[in-house]
Amino acid sequence: LHEGIVSIGQNAFNGCPLKTLTLPGTLKTVARGAFYYHQLSEITIPASVETIGDAAFECTPKALNLAKVTLNEGLRNIGKYAFRNGRLSEVTLPNSLERLDPEAFLGHVGYQESGVVRLYTENKTPLSYTVNFPASSPHSIQLITVYLPPEDFPYNGTPLHCLSASGLSK
Repeated sequence: LHEGIVSIGQNAFNGCPLKTLTLPGTLKTVARGAFYYHQLSEITIPASVETIGDAAFECTPKALNLAKVTLNEGLRNIGKYAFRNGRLSEVTLPNSLERLDPEAFLGHVGYQESGVVRLYTENKTPLSYTVNFPASSPHSIQLITVYLPPEDFPYNGTPLHCLSASGLSK
């Protein structure tokens, strides 16, 4: 795709069997279903992108190729099923992220083939979620906030926060 493009519209490349993709550094929005049912094994989202819409990079369940997603600073919103289905086990979220749908990474092989994708962040600001996990259903992400404690904090370790179906825990 060419530099200068600022938005990729809804279903623009829906069903295209893309195996490689370079997104331009001018891109700001990837709309709903833009690359739905692609065949990419890895995706790098440039720092210019602020919003990734629902199902933007959803894969077909028969082709679980997506194994690596790189999200750069600048990204603010990730929609429902944005990266659904693939081989992801871990993803590092940018500190700029403000909204993450809990089903954004649903359907992946997951960490140690658990079906749970571990999401790492250093962001101290809580992310806002558009839906809550139903208590009766398994969740698809584990949010781990990792940051160094303040200098005057007496604890020598690193605090970890995990989001699960029962909520945020320390």
